[in-house]
Amino acid sequence: MASSSSSKKAKRPFRDWFKSKGSRSTAISEIGANDTTSHSPSPSIAPEEDSAIALSIQSNAASEEGLGMLAHSLLHPDVKEGLGIAGRFMQTLVKKLPDCIDGNPVKMAFSIVKTIIEIKDEIGDNKDLLTERLQRTKLLLSDAIGKVELDDSEDVKREMEEYKRNIQEQNAQLARITQELESIVRNIDYENYKKRINTICTVIDETTNVFMLNMQIEIRKTTAKMHEQMKEEKQARQEEQQERRMLSLQGLNPSRRADHRTVLEGQSLKRETCAEGTRVKILEGITNWANDHTINSPRVFWLTGQAGSGKTTIAYTIAKRFESGQPTILGASFLCSRQFDETRSLNRVLPTISYQLSYKCRSYVSALHAQLADKSTVVDHDFSEQMQELFVGPWLDPLRPHDPATYLVIVDALDEIDESGGSKFLDLLLTTINQQHFIGLKFLVASRTDPRIVEICHSFESRAICRLQDVPIEDADVDIERYLDIKLPSIVGRPEITEIRRRASGLFIYAATVVRILTSSQSITDIEQMRRLNKFLSKPSGISRRGKSPIDELYEQILCEAFSDFMEEEDLNPRLRILFTFLCTFERISTSVAAALMDDDDKLAKAVLNDLHAVLYIQDGRVFWYHASFPDFLFSQHRSNFRIGNEEYNFWCDEVAHRNLLATSCLRVMNSDDCGLRFNMGDIRSSYLLDSEHVEVISEQVNKNIRPVLRYSLFHWVAHLSYPPSFDDARNILSRILEFLQIRVLFWIEAMNLLGSVRECTPMLHKAQVWVHYCMSQLKLKWKEFDFVYSSLLEAANFSTYFAGSPAAKSTPHLYISSLATWKPEFAWAQEWKNQFSLIPTFTHNGRTNVPLLTIHVPGAMEIYAVTFSMNGAQIASGSTDGFVRIWDASSGEELKILKGHNGVVNSVSFTSDDRWIASGSDDLSVRVWDVWNGEIAKIMEGHTGAVNSVSFSRSGSWIVSGSDDTSIRVWDVSTTEVLRVLEGHAGGVNSVAFSDDDTRIVSGSDDCSVRLWDAITGEMLRVMTGHIGCVRSVAISSDGAWIVSGSDDCSVRVWDASTGELLRVMVGDNQDVTSVALSGNSIVSSSEDGTVRVWVASTGDMLGVLEGHTDWVLTAGFSRDGARIVSGSIDGSVRVWNSTIFPVAELKHSANTSAARKFAFSTDGTRIMSRSIDGSVRVWDAYTGHEFQVPNDSSESVTYVAFSRDGTHVAWGSEDGHVRISDVTSKHPEAKVFKLKPSPVNTVLSIALSNDGTMIASSSSGEHIVRLWDVLTGDELRVLNGHIDWVRVVAFSGDAKQIVSGSDDKSVRVWDVSDLEGENSKVMKGHSYRVISVAFSPDATRIISGSGDGSVRVWDVLTGTAIMVLNGHASAVGAVAFSNDGKLAVSGSDDDTVAVWNVSNDSGAMPINAITGCHHKGVNSVALSDDGTSILSGSWDGSVLIWGMDDPLWYVSEGNWIRSSSTNDRLMWVPPEANVLQRSNCRVILGHYSSVDFEQSMIGPNWWKCYTPKLLDYWATSSPWYEV
Repeated sequence: MASSSSSKKAKRPFRDWFKSKGSRSTAISEIGANDTTSHSPSPSIAPEEDSAIALSIQSNAASEEGLGMLAHSLLHPDVKEGLGIAGRFMQTLVKKLPDCIDGNPVKMAFSIVKTIIEIKDEIGDNKDLLTERLQRTKLLLSDAIGKVELDDSEDVKREMEEYKRNIQEQNAQLARITQELESIVRNIDYENYKKRINTICTVIDETTNVFMLNMQIEIRKTTAKMHEQMKEEKQARQEEQQERRMLSLQGLNPSRRADHRTVLEGQSLKRETCAEGTRVKILEGITNWANDHTINSPRVFWLTGQAGSGKTTIAYTIAKRFESGQPTILGASFLCSRQFDETRSLNRVLPTISYQLSYKCRSYVSALHAQLADKSTVVDHDFSEQMQELFVGPWLDPLRPHDPATYLVIVDALDEIDESGGSKFLDLLLTTINQQHFIGLKFLVASRTDPRIVEICHSFESRAICRLQDVPIEDADVDIERYLDIKLPSIVGRPEITEIRRRASGLFIYAATVVRILTSSQSITDIEQMRRLNKFLSKPSGISRRGKSPIDELYEQILCEAFSDFMEEEDLNPRLRILFTFLCTFERISTSVAAALMDDDDKLAKAVLNDLHAVLYIQDGRVFWYHASFPDFLFSQHRSNFRIGNEEYNFWCDEVAHRNLLATSCLRVMNSDDCGLRFNMGDIRSSYLLDSEHVEVISEQVNKNIRPVLRYSLFHWVAHLSYPPSFDDARNILSRILEFLQIRVLFWIEAMNLLGSVRECTPMLHKAQVWVHYCMSQLKLKWKEFDFVYSSLLEAANFSTYFAGSPAAKSTPHLYISSLATWKPEFAWAQEWKNQFSLIPTFTHNGRTNVPLLTIHVPGAMEIYAVTFSMNGAQIASGSTDGFVRIWDASSGEELKILKGHNGVVNSVSFTSDDRWIASGSDDLSVRVWDVWNGEIAKIMEGHTGAVNSVSFSRSGSWIVSGSDDTSIRVWDVSTTEVLRVLEGHAGGVNSVAFSDDDTRIVSGSDDCSVRLWDAITGEMLRVMTGHIGCVRSVAISSDGAWIVSGSDDCSVRVWDASTGELLRVMVGDNQDVTSVALSGNSIVSSSEDGTVRVWVASTGDMLGVLEGHTDWVLTAGFSRDGARIVSGSIDGSVRVWNSTIFPVAELKHSANTSAARKFAFSTDGTRIMSRSIDGSVRVWDAYTGHEFQVPNDSSESVTYVAFSRDGTHVAWGSEDGHVRISDVTSKHPEAKVFKLKPSPVNTVLSIALSNDGTMIASSSSGEHIVRLWDVLTGDELRVLNGHIDWVRVVAFSGDAKQIVSGSDDKSVRVWDVSDLEGENSKVMKGHSYRVISVAFSPDATRIISGSGDGSVRVWDVLTGTAIMVLNGHASAVGAVAFSNDGKLAVSGSDDDTVAVWNVSNDSGAMPINAITGCHHKGVNSVALSDDGTSILSGSWDGSVLIWGMDDPLWYVSEGNWIRSSSTNDRLMWVPPEANVLQRSNCRVILGHYSSVDFEQSMIGPNWWKCYTPKLLDYWATSSPWYEV
């Protein structure tokens, strides 16, 4: 309510004020009690409300004299003195009283009293009782102001109005006193006026006290309201927090179908409670157990029985019973089922239970959130880890609020969990409960009498077990009969009911199935039902077998009944195939999908479903079975082959054969022209867009074009490849795969990308490859196309990786436009893929760089010290300088997990053979074992006193060997983390260790330059291999244990005989340290500090190829287990995956000469190029035609400088020994004139220049400060040009050969007159701040351009020697400069790898008009402009020569390596960075390893779909398939 005089202050709620006051009491009497300061007045009330008062005061103002007399008589007993005092009092009161008017009555009263006090202070009359009374009133009013400002509620406003009225009355009284003082007489009744003023104060006091009391009541009421509001807000915050918590629980990925309530939610599971009056004793027993909260009550109850005995129905009934009305609360339920992935996966059980329990128990969910922040990772964790994270930790958390309730958890059909998961669950549950004693949790588990589960439950108390097989048959019969009476009321009491009960033999599934037979139609009449029942009972059962289950007999009868009219083979087989398809697919499917997979009619599939309605049902459009015992029956050959009477029946489903049939069917569907895979499945309209930019349109088309049967086939064709296939199955499937690989494999990758599952393609293709290999090796099946299928699957897998791990995957059309266009096919078949897309951009590889399949950039560009493939090739582990171990998807490059724990560089990583664990060694002196599933540290092994450089798991996974800088090798027991053995013998740090495949030997490499072999069992040193002259950085042993390979700082890779220690081979690549080696079969991979990865033939020592692409040291490399891929890690922060089976060996040899070119010279018109190479060779060729001119070469001398004459007809080159050679390149039989530059003391030629007429040479040499001029014809020295005071780096002639310009380390440029015989006179041009390394004359010789180590380019006036221009823009030394022919432009090349073009015709050249970057990878040492000035020629230390157009490029390479249109910025295509594509379209490669792109004939953007140009190929042109056994 308070405000300043000039503006209103925002109202502050009581809650905010209360917080600002800290611990001050809310009691009214305490608030502001000590506040004696004045408060800022509130905004004035409306003027009309107080106008009367103000006017009254003003109009009745007394004269100063009269007022003085009155005041004297009022305020002091001494009349004479009192008159003076009174006069002053009234004079001041009249002046100040109008200022006391305020919209706030409390402030108005306060102002009146304060004014009287101030007046009394001013006149010195402040000693009487009235003064004390006024002071007390002031304090009271000051307190009141504080109270009023606390609240602006309606109640307070009403109190304020009443208070204001009372104060206005007292103000009027004071006004009347003023009026009386106007007519005052000398005999003033001072005491009377004093009493009247005192009365005013008394009234003000009383009024204020009443007001304060009312205000206290109102504020207390307001305070109570605020407290209630705060309570509600707190509750709302708690509810919001709880909602966020429950939302985060979705990360647990709970199974919907496992919840017992699923049927109530209309989902695809049919469950029923026990019929009323049945299973009474069993249900009561379980109920009593669940409601027994005593400490001795068992935590787990096991309900067991044979298939069909009713376990699920009982469990479901208990779940429904405990939903409400029971002392124990139903916490969660998980009803397992083999019909869905989510209900048969062990790893889904505990997360689902945790999710459901969180909704029932608030204290549990709070503890769960406190202990587990990221719940999404739990699903992938090991089951035991889930138990700790989801239950042990949160439930036993000492900070968890006490919850007196008991919660029941129900888990049904444990035996239906995959891979014996049920027994694992129960075992861990019992172990955990025995150790932790969960109070408040009880578990009801139901399962068949699986021997593994029986073994676990042998210790159960009898009161915690219900074995349905032990229920007296009489009780079971009674329950079944009661159930039949309820379900079949029309035949209650008839003998047929008794017969059904007898046949059921206690199995409820039998009775339930009979009921379904009799009630399949709601319209069935009682007569029809009886007829159907009699028919059913009249069928003879199969020949009795010992131990034969009644359910088997029932299933026999159902099958016979269903297929009795179709027993002919041509009728029966199609129906059985449909039935088996319902049972064998990996997800539940519709009748139409089943029919399409079997290439049959949907009517037939529906007929099969209808005929088998007793055991199958359809819901949500998909087919399910009622009970798991039915597929079990059909999958058992012994049970499903039977006789009825004299008839033999065979209903056995050979699961392996039918799954392989489904694989064939999936391939047939995908290969189909009708509903199969095709190009552009998403009907995408433009390749310029990312999929995310029109996702709704794509999704609509994908759902339309990818029908359910095709979608099923896309995901499951590989999963259906089963072992062992029959000969015929293998042949049929391989034929289908062969057809699939022709072109549709690309459409499959496209479709999977559209469905968001492209990363699954590579693992699927690898699995298919393994299956094909099995067929070739185990079935002894030899077919000429088998090898081709195997290699093509590998090619397809590699291509899938190449696409999925690249930015191209963000736009599906770029599977073809980018990935296929830039792919280098290994096999002719893959080339056919490209041939059918003839209108994709034409991409020409540089012939040198092997583009990796996948490049992974580690966050923060962390240096990679260790990489390895998982055994199955699906993942990659890396170790880096940040101390993290990272796990990557080997197909897409996606980061899967970060393992944090090390405090130093991770030097080594190793997977176990089952890919379950990773070991790592670090500079922090520790070895750690990590759980791959959850990313947690499982073990820490400490004991080394130096950095751990290498770790390796034994094949069994029970041991780890580690090598350290402390010179020791340690063998650790993984289970106990104890050191089993310490191997000592090395005299330097141990850099590398490895187990042999049989775990009997260990090989090590050390800084002591030795390789050693040890007995892994005893620790005995078996042999020492010496020969390296540098530290041994890496060792490996072959799978058969015959060879040991080592890599060393001596730049060599060596192969040793493991049995004798003899050195077999030495391989040397570049002269750089070898950092790692690995073996796969007969291949060796090595990495080096030169940034390369090399592949060698172990048996011969030959180098297969070089993998280039890393930009810094490669510290680690290794093979995938199948040897098909190589992974490498570098300190450039990247991990790269390479195809190990393709190497451009021939192309490497072809490009060897040009790659050695380092220094270039260009003719003045830019039409000719001269190069000198490391090997001493000199080459001259036409820049535009490529024609090479003949030049006499002597590669025995090291060439240091090359030069053209100005007209380009003559070339000269100088060598380190001081020789200069000159040759006429236009001659048909060129000869080199050779002469020695003398008497140069050092003889190294730094620079030479050839005059235009070819008669003179100017040269400079190292160690000299002079320029020498030579006669070409005689070889005589003409003169010496003196003046420089440091080395002369560069010289050049003017066009008329009358002048020479030189640049020196003395930072100067000098111009010499050739005719000056003394050579002492020169113009000196100074301005550069560092050495001058490039100079050139303008065509008219009036200007000079110079480049310097200071990064600047300067243009000088030859006549005056002054700098005309200083051109800044380069970031490093400028090593090449040149003028255009018209002298208007200049070009410069720099060590910053750039070329710049300058306008030097006027002063506008301060900044380059064209800067060319991103193409040369080392400094530019030569530049020239074409005659017409439209193109630039540049040469670099990287060996490349490029011609640049001066026009604007049509496209450029943007960030992320997308080529974009210069005009529209559309994405044209993505190119791999390792391909080294030129950054501009208007550039031509003369020399160098650059890839090029041509869009001229390509169809992209809105026309991209036209890039597919299918051809009819005859894949069987050679002959029909043939095979040999």
